[in-house]
Amino acid sequence: MTVTEKRNPHLDGQQNGEYPIYCFSQEQAKNVLVEENFDFYTGVVDTELGFIRDFVKERNLLHCPATIESEAVGIAFGAWLSGKNPLVYIQNLGLAHCIESLSSLVIPCNAKITFLISHRISPEHHKIMGEIDEDILEMLNYPHYIYYKKD
Repeated sequence: MTVTEKRNPHLDGQQNGEYPIYCFSQEQAKNVLVEENFDFYTGVVDTELGFIRDFVKERNLLHCPATIESEAVGIAFGAWLSGKNPLVYIQNLGLAHCIESLSSLVIPCNAKITFLISHRISPEHHKIMGEIDEDILEMLNYPHYIYYKKD
């Protein structure tokens, strides 16, 4: 089953804090970000997640852009340690950069760091990761993500 075939459980009465969440428009994604009350944002902006810049600026939220996804995980971990509810935004291709940080830092420490992951299977260099990104998160047993795929 592909991400576009999955129902959006968040829109079907899912309670806050139940993950994963599937979003199929910027408006749905923004609504989830507000509902989940994230108060710290970090990540690497791509073309699909460009709306994040305006979203955090309009709401005057704490925001620390990163140069690579693993750096964003480290920044979010520090924010979590200080009591924040952090969100890391990445494209699915960048998930590979996060595996070591997730498996050696975030998961062993039970840190709740939520990822907003834009799902892409094109252009061609996104195809392989686009086919396995959710499998990776399932293998890591890491459910704290919001999967964003524009229709």
